[in-house]
Amino acid sequence: MKSKPTEAEILAVLSAIERKELSVRLLPGEECAWGPSRPRYETANGWILEVWNDAGEWDYLESVTSPTGEVLDFEEMSERLQDYQPPQQVVSEICKFPLFSEAE
Repeated sequence: MKSKPTEAEILAVLSAIERKELSVRLLPGEECAWGPSRPRYETANGWILEVWNDAGEWDYLESVTSPTGEVLDFEEMSERLQDYQPPQQVVSEICKFPLFSEAE
């Protein structure tokens, strides 16, 4: 049985994104709508981040999928991951909505 992504692994990915060491793109066919939606983003190293978008703003991580396919859903996340909010500077500098740029 495959193990779930750990908090430490996910925080390392989020930290690398915040430091602009890891690029992210909106997956083809996904949309960043202003109404409720769950756009998915893929990092350059294969992680998939599904974000709950509420009224055009980051609300929370809905799920995280590792490059090898293991999924950690919101209900399984630690409180720290459930409460994760990207720094506003990251949102403003590298994204259109909510956290990441479609470019790359």
